[in-house]
Amino acid sequence: MQKSAFFGIPKGSIEVGKDADFMVIDFEKEQEIKPRSKCGWSPYKGWPCIYPSHVYLRGEKIVEEYEFVGGAGMGKMIQ
Repeated sequence: MQKSAFFGIPKGSIEVGKDADFMVIDFEKEQEIKPRSKCGWSPYKGWPCIYPSHVYLRGEKIVEEYEFVGGAGMGKMIQ
């Protein structure tokens, strides 16, 4: 049994009635980690990483071409 089903969370498959959460990843495109925090630095700066190019949250695009395009407060409390 998937953990999402155990907890009654509508995730874990692509079908009608489930949350449309998914991401597109190109495992061949490696990028360096760049600090984007308020402090301006990261111990991981320059490390190779693979990022999702597109992310959808409940069917709404929140990342497009590696850039965040979603709005603040899009999260949802798990009940």
